[in-house]
Amino acid sequence: MPIIYRGNGWYIEVRKENNHEKPHFHGISSDGEISISLEGKILVGRFRDKKKQTEALTWVKERAEILEIVWREANVQDL
Repeated sequence: MPIIYRGNGWYIEVRKENNHEKPHFHGISSDGEISISLEGKILVGRFRDKKKQTEALTWVKERAEILEIVWREANVQDL
């Protein structure tokens, strides 16, 4: 899966998921994994380190407009 950002002990990736209509990203760290909405909300999962979790949520929320384009390009349905 393409990593689109590396933070301090965590990273964000975009996945091709044909069965998902709502744009979201995956935050991964050594202590957990979260799915993050473009609004910067956790859809599922958690990091044990709340500082890392807050950083990842904020990073996605602050870049929502461009990340929506990235997600749509990664999840284009083949016609």
